[in-house]
Amino acid sequence: MVEMVEHGRTGLLVTPGNPPALASALDWVGANNERVQAMRIHARAEFEAKYTAELNYTLLIGIYEQARQNHGVRRHALGRWLPGRRFLPQGAIEEGR
Repeated sequence: MVEMVEHGRTGLLVTPGNPPALASALDWVGANNERVQAMRIHARAEFEAKYTAELNYTLLIGIYEQARQNHGVRRHALGRWLPGRRFLPQGAIEEGR
């Protein structure tokens, strides 16, 4: 979470296991509505720019494609991918052919 929150801009960071620090942060939130609203807006913008499902999907597919290229996995139009194994045609039993 620390890498996702910019303290004072997109949220507040509090040391785990430090109840006085948490209480102080909550007091600050209660006393600073305008700054909290600004943090909310910045946090939402940060989320939209970096963490949406669509962006994570695109990133994950890119990582998968790079791994596929680096390890020689091929895709065939009539079958499925088999990382580290030979091509398996549709309908074939993996151990049988």
